[in-house]
Amino acid sequence: MMHWIFNSQSRVIGAALVLALVGWSAPGFAQDAKKKANNEENNWVKVCDKAPVPEKGKDGKVVKAEKEVCITRYQQIDGNTGINLVTVGLQQVKGQDAPHLMIMVPLGMVLKAGVGVVVLNADEWKTLLKKEKLDEKKLKQMLLGFEHCIFEGCTARAQVKPEVVDSLKKGAGMLVMSVDIQGRPASFIVSLKGFTKAMDGKPIDNKVFAQMRQQAMAQIRERQKQAYQQYMAKQKNEGGKKK
Repeated sequence: MMHWIFNSQSRVIGAALVLALVGWSAPGFAQDAKKKANNEENNWVKVCDKAPVPEKGKDGKVVKAEKEVCITRYQQIDGNTGINLVTVGLQQVKGQDAPHLMIMVPLGMVLKAGVGVVVLNADEWKTLLKKEKLDEKKLKQMLLGFEHCIFEGCTARAQVKPEVVDSLKKGAGMLVMSVDIQGRPASFIVSLKGFTKAMDGKPIDNKVFAQMRQQAMAQIRERQKQAYQQYMAKQKNEGGKKK
């Protein structure tokens, strides 16, 4: 297998990620592949904002300059709990050639195992959606070390070369892999349909993007409320029958 290695930590975690790659159909497989791919294949959006970015000045000292930062992102959330399942983002800073690939997975992963990423062509994507075994020897695996964790999940981040961006544009989907604290492979699928259009197009208005997120969370809260009401009604009915 050909590897795109980004740091020394990735060399340590390669063996653990082979388990996730070969055993992708194990219980750790996070999504029903066909359902999630069909529902979220156009979920790529680009958001841009101004942010202080560290860079070297003429004197060699690192200073923070305000730059336009754009992220072409994709997110899967659990429709019942609102928990982030996987978020993928390609971050580009205006005036800088090398973008960063960022991937957030849920808490509870082995940090030393990092995150493995495989970009799939159309045929490989179809094989994955059928839940058939992929030929590991033909795949190019990127290994990313974790950078930080927050309440939403843990993020792995790495600077990537132009050929990686090109593979994302040409690819049909991605397989994102890690290992949970019980040693089981945890895998997530991400459709790349819509990635190129979002990346090369105009960014979505930040206010519109915020409203979309608020509406999505409001729908999840309503779903949780209905589920709770149904549960309580069921408990009440069962209690009445016992009497």
